Amino acid sequence: MDIKRVFIVIFSTFAGYNYIHYHASWNRSFLLRGLISVSLLFFILFYLLFKENSWHLFLHLAFISWFVFMYNSSFLRLKFRNISLVKIFVIAFTWSYSIVWIGSTGASWKEFVSIYFFILAITLPFDICDMNRDTVITIPKMIGQKNTIALSILCLVISALSFYWAQGFPNVYVWSWSLACLVSAGLIFFVRSGQFFYTRFWIEACSSFPVLFYLLTK
Repeated sequence: MDIKRVFIVIFSTFAGYNYIHYHASWNRSFLLRGLISVSLLFFILFYLLFKENSWHLFLHLAFISWFVFMYNSSFLRLKFRNISLVKIFVIAFTWSYSIVWIGSTGASWKEFVSIYFFILAITLPFDICDMNRDTVITIPKMIGQKNTIALSILCLVISALSFYWAQGFPNVYVWSWSLACLVSAGLIFFVRSGQFFYTRFWIEACSSFPVLFYLLTK
């Protein structure tokens, strides 16, 4: 694990999150604090990029930054967030891409596939939770709540199998990932529309399960 790359992902996530959620609400009273916080995050991020000394890494980060700007920028007429059935796939792609090609130095397309389906699986329940409030067409609105839960569990099965395929043989990483998928599937099975706390706490926690189970089983 390259600790500099881990911090690059962390600080780029903070910078992207602040931009997506606060750039449209900056007013005179909030502008200074917003600019200072985001500028500090970008300063730390570019310092880490400079220390890493990799143009490939910079290009990967620029590519992901384009998705961040296109996701919810207030000055755009058409945003990824407002395109039916697109938002969830963009979220899964950007997170998977960031983990595999920005946060890691030795991952491959096999790991990307596994992580992509895992993130897709644990993101679908959020659309179930918000299906009565969303103004665009989402997967739960199109195929229903039960079918979306089944699709989410299927994504976890694909994730577990593709992770085993990526590793090539059973080891502590495969067991940890498989256990994370199994527990996540159990939690997702009980997701219902409007369960704000359950989704934001238990389903949100699923993203930490691979690392948590790895630390417990190694």
